Amino acid sequence: MRDLYSGDHWAVAREIRSSRFTVNTYVCSAGYGLIGIDDFIVPYAATFSRKHPDSIWSQDENAITSCEWWKKICGWKGLPGFGSRSITELAAEQPKTPMMVVASENYLKAIKEDLEKARDSLASTDLMMIVSTGTRQLGELSENLIPCDARLQSAVGGIRRSLNVRVARKLISDARSLPTLESLSSKMKRLLASQPDLPVYDRQSATDEEVRSFILSYIRVNKNAAHTHLLRTFRSDGFACEQKRFSKLFQEVKERVNG
Repeated sequence: MRDLYSGDHWAVAREIRSSRFTVNTYVCSAGYGLIGIDDFIVPYAATFSRKHPDSIWSQDENAITSCEWWKKICGWKGLPGFGSRSITELAAEQPKTPMMVVASENYLKAIKEDLEKARDSLASTDLMMIVSTGTRQLGELSENLIPCDARLQSAVGGIRRSLNVRVARKLISDARSLPTLESLSSKMKRLLASQPDLPVYDRQSATDEEVRSFILSYIRVNKNAAHTHLLRTFRSDGFACEQKRFSKLFQEVKERVNG
């Protein structure tokens, strides 16, 4: 599994370790359920992330929900040789072991019921810690959310997409003993208090045609111009455009020019 997932998030996840205690890493897979980072699996196409080609989300109102999907995939019996297939099973097997859950809001919604049962299986609710910088409320699990937000990017570095796992890596590597919800929450409150405010950008919105015109003017000069560089230039000129939207318009212009 270590070689299947790529990108900055997984590069950081593979580095998580402690010199003071053992760290076992598991993956909440939309294709397999709960799997160990060293389990052998074949490539698959499924994710709980929205607006992704392989997302399990559908426009069909009668389609299965992410929570239902997680239940079914965790109960799938077609994977002989695997260990715990759900978070609840893992907690029941190791009730005194701290459990740190690192996930985006979409993934937390999918595994929320499993997490609630897992917390009940642990020897103490203080043993479950949830790191999700974009999540403010999580029902009964809200009290298990570690205080954290986007300001921590200045403390852990990297891109916003891998912020959750970078925060988790720092928490684990800095911990002098097995972490608990109380100890980590106190640490993060102190760290947040020392972080600078997030920058506020005063940028003008732009229509699709204005963005295309900007991209075209640069491509005519340099056909090898990268969309990431152009987006930075576009924003530095005082205009706003979401990254995915800019990338889509960039590809449209490139195809028109090359066609």
